[in-house]
Amino acid sequence: MKKSSLVQATENVLKNDSLKNSILNFRNRLTASQGTKVKIIAITSPVRHSHAACISKAVADVLANDGEKVLLIDACMHVSALEALYNITNENVLSNLDTIKDYSKLLVKITDNLDVILSGKNNYPAKILVSPEFEQMIKDLKKNYDRIILLVPPILEQQDAFLLKNVIESIIIVGKKNETTIRSLKESMALLKSHDLPFSGVMFVTPTRN
Repeated sequence: MKKSSLVQATENVLKNDSLKNSILNFRNRLTASQGTKVKIIAITSPVRHSHAACISKAVADVLANDGEKVLLIDACMHVSALEALYNITNENVLSNLDTIKDYSKLLVKITDNLDVILSGKNNYPAKILVSPEFEQMIKDLKKNYDRIILLVPPILEQQDAFLLKNVIESIIIVGKKNETTIRSLKESMALLKSHDLPFSGVMFVTPTRN
């Protein structure tokens, strides 16, 4: 299967100076606007899951390469994506959190500075996301990382992000130039603000052609 230009661009993000610098600049602006380091960042898109998945990977890769200790959690239990993007598997996944007592079993090491937790699939992800186990996991793992990136489902398709209101410190919407509509972005922003989620901005991606 031919890979999309977005997948190719994010797979090679550390060689793509434009995308890499955009991510670092966005992080620096986010920190400056908050007046403190934002530790837990959720990434979503209006309706296209692959955009947010690719960019969450790119953000995690760039920040880890910049020296931060990063944990990327795939919280999209409707349709998991990071397995394919990183070409990894793990029998212990987020959707089975209620049966896992040792969080280290969830972690898949990508580099010295980057770990990933895969989502698995669950027909009732809300049960996991609002569970005491999930809240405690985030609380415990937060001590071990400079940054936790949460990939959450499309905001106009699923409501999972709203369940994470007490966890998320910042939420970013990903859009793709010439594909994501202004209307869908405005609807997404309105939803986030109506639920008092800490919306921090839109990251537009324009993948380079290979």
